[in-house]
Amino acid sequence: EGRKTSASLSFTIWARQFLSSMPENIFFSHDGGVDDAVTLALLIKAHQAGKINLLGVTVTGADCVLEPAVLVTRKMLDLSAKSGTTEAMSLAKVEVSECGSTGVHPFPMPWRRAAYIMCHLPQLLRDGPARATLSSKKGSSAMADAIAALPEQGKVTILETGPLTCVAEMLRECGPAVRERIARIVWMGGAVDVEGNVNMKDKDPDGVFAPKTYHSAEWNVYWDAPAAREVLISGVPLVLCPLDVTNSVPITTDFLTRLAVGHLLVHCAW
Repeated sequence: EGRKTSASLSFTIWARQFLSSMPENIFFSHDGGVDDAVTLALLIKAHQAGKINLLGVTVTGADCVLEPAVLVTRKMLDLSAKSGTTEAMSLAKVEVSECGSTGVHPFPMPWRRAAYIMCHLPQLLRDGPARATLSSKKGSSAMADAIAALPEQGKVTILETGPLTCVAEMLRECGPAVRERIARIVWMGGAVDVEGNVNMKDKDPDGVFAPKTYHSAEWNVYWDAPAAREVLISGVPLVLCPLDVTNSVPITTDFLTRLAVGHLLVHCAW
């Protein structure tokens, strides 16, 4: 359908490949779509289980309208911090930041408006105003500072399920000391041996669409291809989860049902 799907698969692939006895430090960067919210739910579940240490979250206004997408992220952290366990309560310390950079090719506005629908879900509305801290720092600075604050020898995995704009900005601005703390970047993006998901069907009332000739383009690259190139040649280890993978594992009703009852992460991913 031209829409990126299964961001949660990126997290699951990473989890199975890099699981160790010590919780992995994770900084999550996303672009506010429904798939990104599912990934955040999985990360929260893993943090509560003591499998990862979620350092922070930043949101890029790519496949979303930024303000409601940031609100959804904060409210999800709020709800998860209320369970009473030490791990859950530590989620209250996780800061959310914004990457307000503009991409080269905007996502269609009908897709981006899904963030408004999510922030009006009854469970999120019932919980009152958002309490999770909204950082005054821009996303790239918040990411770099969270990495720099790690204990000596601490490493971080950056999980990106949107365009690489914020990650590229962070690599451009940070010093060698921060770069050396990045164990890997896990990115849902690109299309290697399959067609891309950018096509003429993506045209919307605002006139945002891709040329017919861009059959190889994938939206997370297409939104900001220069940033993608910058990260790809940066020398930082990269785990790529392209459309070749995510096309085969869509988010189904069964997947969401199992996630809702709390069995998916513990019994499948771990």
